[in-house]
Amino acid sequence: MTELQHSSRKDGGDKIPAMMGIVRATVTYSWILGLLLLSPAALAQHGFNTLTPDQPLDFAQVGDSNAWIRGHWVAADPTSKKDELAGPSTSEISCNHNSKTCTDTNANILVIGSTFALSGGHDEYTVEGWGSREIVASNIGGMCRVRNVIKFDRVQKRVYWMQVLSEPIDDLPKGVKESCKLVGMNLELKNSTLWVK
Repeated sequence: MTELQHSSRKDGGDKIPAMMGIVRATVTYSWILGLLLLSPAALAQHGFNTLTPDQPLDFAQVGDSNAWIRGHWVAADPTSKKDELAGPSTSEISCNHNSKTCTDTNANILVIGSTFALSGGHDEYTVEGWGSREIVASNIGGMCRVRNVIKFDRVQKRVYWMQVLSEPIDDLPKGVKESCKLVGMNLELKNSTLWVK
């Protein structure tokens, strides 16, 4: 995902969503620093509701040589503060077994109070494993060296996006290090839908 994708979270008051769900900052230098320094991220539902209840994914195009899926992201654990999302976030994920790559093409709405921003982009992932039970792909990026993982659970017919730190952060500047400690967002992809505000 690109700058405002897959993990910005919502905050109350004068706070706004920031990159990777790992920075809670006011509209100041901290927010700009987060946008510039951290790896790609995304958003989801703040203030928006789906017109239909979340539906399971259609795995008809997930096979042994290619995988293609499309949907919208929701918190894997609705009670987790780290999984809170800040506007609709959709993805179309395409993977190829031979090239060992997955591409996540996405579109997002970032809600900041009564204003919003649109963003879109794509992120490349390297396939780590492709079997009958699961497909796993990841990338590492940003100052926090965040490992972003896409997992196709072929048994349960579910797709997840997770983030963890890929290595220790002791060598980072104090402000960045504190932000990096907030890494840990987990999302689940649900079937495509229409939105209402």
